[in-house]
Amino acid sequence: MVINEHTSQDELARHAYIVGDNADLRLPLDQIHWRYDEAFPLERLYEVMSHSAWTKWFQDELAMKADEYGTDHDWRRLLAEEIEEPAVILDHEGLLIWDGWHRCAASVIKGQAPKVVWGVEKSLVLDRHLVPPALSATHIRM
Repeated sequence: MVINEHTSQDELARHAYIVGDNADLRLPLDQIHWRYDEAFPLERLYEVMSHSAWTKWFQDELAMKADEYGTDHDWRRLLAEEIEEPAVILDHEGLLIWDGWHRCAASVIKGQAPKVVWGVEKSLVLDRHLVPPALSATHIRM
């Protein structure tokens, strides 16, 4: 499925559920408002770890993959190519990356904001900075 700014709330939720990791059930899926962000702010990813920590983590992952499988091409290509597949991030008591750690790391290293399917607790969506630009409080139906 192609994910973009025209993807419906239901499709974004289904995508997040399929590829994401909500094993701890910190927030039930029906309490999450999903949106697509073409350019998620890199500054938000620094809430997870610093630029140098992201770089070290990615290098460690490349080394581990090369040792285990004899190649690190799958992840190394993220540094050379445009990253099309969005990461899945839940913004609940801090950022939780459900899917796309390597995509986020490569984005940080390249200095390019990643594409993200971003979930926010529905009760917080009315807070202005969390409302998708195309919506206003009068348009939100939960």
